[in-house]
Amino acid sequence: MDEGQGAVDATTAPEVAPTAVSATPEGAIPVGIVVADPQCAEGIELMRTGDVDKAIELLMQVAHADMSNAYALANLGHCYKLKGIISKEIEYYQKALEAKPDYLTALINLGTAYGRQDLWDREIELCQKALEVKPDLNVAKNNLAYAYMGKEDYERASALIQEILAADPYYIQAWVNLAFVYNAQGYHDQAVECCTTVTKIDPNCIEAWNNMGFAYKNKDDAQQAIECYNRTVGINEKYAIGWSNLAFIYKDKGWYDYAIESFKKVYRIDAESDLGEQALTALRGLGVSAAQLDNE
Repeated sequence: MDEGQGAVDATTAPEVAPTAVSATPEGAIPVGIVVADPQCAEGIELMRTGDVDKAIELLMQVAHADMSNAYALANLGHCYKLKGIISKEIEYYQKALEAKPDYLTALINLGTAYGRQDLWDREIELCQKALEVKPDLNVAKNNLAYAYMGKEDYERASALIQEILAADPYYIQAWVNLAFVYNAQGYHDQAVECCTTVTKIDPNCIEAWNNMGFAYKNKDDAQQAIECYNRTVGINEKYAIGWSNLAFIYKDKGWYDYAIESFKKVYRIDAESDLGEQALTALRGLGVSAAQLDNE
């Protein structure tokens, strides 16, 4: 899958990015686990409050004192995820698994790290290991489905998602991913139904509004698509995917002033990404140069 995940990263067309969701537990310590080492607990709290560098310093001390402390090692992996250093993230999740091979959080989070690199087979292997440890773990099933989606194996993905929803009909990520699957298969009415279900559970689910917009665009209902994409940027004005999707619809309809303003939003939010580069190319085609953007 291409640009579009975050937990969000998936696209099927350059101008429109439907979203799939790979679930990572909040932090690297599952609810219910008590960490006896107060220094480790302090590092986790620093991480959660945003002082990631200090968290790394403290967690490193704990880990170096005892390299069998899987919790400290896994939280170091999460710290490096927050810093965007994926090589270190992977290194410390791997070390956590060396210390505790059945540590579910490390299995799941290492899988999502590989998924962000499109290494789907590695994510599949880790999700399967997690399910060997805990067969009813929906987050592992969701991420396994997500990896199958990355490989465009929509039948396996759909079967897993249906299994999740049979057990938990309020599992939002599964509904979002099922909508993605339906959109990829061309079943846009079913995708709209899935997204509508999500928005009744959580009206602020950006991925659901985005995927609904994608479905409506492919149903040639531009007005409904625009409404959905406007909902995404209303929820988060820095959601570059939503602005990009709006921009291309406006451009297709010949509403060039609106398209230019939306492409500018994308470029200002995320100039270095693929979406930012697409926006700049589109702006040049509409007569707006990078120099003009820089001078505004």
